[in-house]
Amino acid sequence: MAINIQEEVNNHLDEINKYEERRIKEILSNYEISSFLNENNLNEEKVKEDFALLDYYLLEKEKENSEDKDKYSLYYDGNHIQIKLVRKEESNPIRKYILINDINDNLANIRMSSAFIKQDEHNLQLLLSLNKIIEGSARKGLYIYGDFGVGKTYLTSALCNELAYKEKTSCFVNCLRFADYARKMIISDPEELQNTIKKMTTCYCLVIDDIGADAVSAYWRDEVLFMILNERMNNNKITVFTSNYSLEGLLQHYSSDKNKKSETVQAKRLLDRIETLTDTYCLLGENKRRMK
Repeated sequence: MAINIQEEVNNHLDEINKYEERRIKEILSNYEISSFLNENNLNEEKVKEDFALLDYYLLEKEKENSEDKDKYSLYYDGNHIQIKLVRKEESNPIRKYILINDINDNLANIRMSSAFIKQDEHNLQLLLSLNKIIEGSARKGLYIYGDFGVGKTYLTSALCNELAYKEKTSCFVNCLRFADYARKMIISDPEELQNTIKKMTTCYCLVIDDIGADAVSAYWRDEVLFMILNERMNNNKITVFTSNYSLEGLLQHYSSDKNKKSETVQAKRLLDRIETLTDTYCLLGENKRRMK
């Protein structure tokens, strides 16, 4: 029987295209990669351009359950997405306890002992409350608000690291990035979104960093954020927030959606969960970013 070479080539190319389409969806639905793309303002076209590398990266990440394997991480050199190898001796085994990890690289290894916040009686109460969470004796979480650069994200990153050393699970989620991720995933991969939300509802401590920096939509506020917080409230789970808003300011932020439609009742429902879950602290101090 004669072999149709062109037909075989076409079939092979078709299989390659189908594989690439499927893998691009998986790459875009991966929370870690999606956050990386958002941080670097990269779109789907860049994923297609650097597909081979991202495909390899995702394959390696899927194998990383082994404790003795080297690890890989992504970075952007200004032109292309690149990967770097982190040797196993450099890898930190406590990372597995941070189920979702939006902690900045420069804060990846900080501890509470190196906290550089203003040392006064007011802030000392906050440090004592954080320590109760670490030791497992806290009955409520924390709503930490204050000016830019005073150390809110620093403290909560250190909190997750300390919990990991205690072998307690946590999720550290940047509110803006997660809101954007949720809006995309509900369309492209709702199952992956539900897996991410499950981690957030069941972990020992959930940190939502920079709440109020998100663009408000009814879906995000009522169907995602509210549902996560309601679940944690019903199960007495420790939840920690950081924000530039006071609770009054946060209520105003969530009282209107992106179309400027007033939705005060829905916002009050959300704030009720936050207030039930937390004690409120205003973190005082100078902007550390300006001091660098």
